[in-house]
Amino acid sequence: MLKASSMSKQMKSMDDCGRSMSFKALKAAFSLDTSPMSQEAAAIAERELRETPEQVQKSLAELRQLLKENDTLTYKDTDEYLMIFLRPNKFYAQSAYDLMVRLATFKAKNQKIVGNPLPTEEKKLFTDNSVVNVLVDRDHKNRRILILSMGSAWDPKRMTSEELFKVLYMIQVASLVEEETQVRGVVIIIDFHGLSTKQVMAMSPSFAMTLLLYIQVSSSNAKISNQNSQR
Repeated sequence: MLKASSMSKQMKSMDDCGRSMSFKALKAAFSLDTSPMSQEAAAIAERELRETPEQVQKSLAELRQLLKENDTLTYKDTDEYLMIFLRPNKFYAQSAYDLMVRLATFKAKNQKIVGNPLPTEEKKLFTDNSVVNVLVDRDHKNRRILILSMGSAWDPKRMTSEELFKVLYMIQVASLVEEETQVRGVVIIIDFHGLSTKQVMAMSPSFAMTLLLYIQVSSSNAKISNQNSQR
């Protein structure tokens, strides 16, 4: 398990998951769904994620104890917030805790890129580019669909690789407040249509590693699809 001993007590991972993630201010194509999960999702959560009232309370107590024993991590202590990490880990408190440590470690190592971005301050990255898009509709399994256009749609002169990652990070963090998405998951489609030397040169090995590592450590229920369409 990764150690978090080098992290500051003041560091807050996941940017408080919604504290500043008001995408309505950016006139985004989609809005966050903060309503309770559907009955169908609740049934899936009970069947596949072990989400019962008794298990939820037991796991919340165990996770709080683990966090209490590590004073280098600073996370919100509300039930709603901790459920973000328990659900994708099927309410195994130790696995949820490990995920929280991995995310905190990732952010600590990538402060230059991630920092504490606010959508309102990064508005042009959303409005002037169409590289990262979240579809309004979900797929047939009611999962969120995120399209990452890494081909001709991406002009590295208008959006650097670091800025691209920052937008992806903000959208992914914001989506975590959706109970439906916590249960259903996210489909990430990477579209390389029209890929040229310009995009390849902008995708340094460190950027590719950072992107893939973040997807891996943060989205235990994400499915990644590589699309090289012949349009």
